Amino acid sequence: MCNSSLEDLFLLVKESNEDAFDELYHRTWKKLYEIALRRLQHENKAKEVIQDLYID
Repeated sequence: MCNSSLEDLFLLVKESNEDAFDELYHRTWKKLYEIALRRLQHENKAKEVIQDLYID
């Protein structure tokens, strides 16, 4: 799964593939958190936003 594109992983996640979710999470969480933190200027709020994003 390491060679899959983000688009392919997203499609697999939509099919409830947990391995794909794990891979997608590990590839994207840091960048998304950095963006949220930059915009919100608050660590806990940024973490909450990212957590909500992955839960949805």
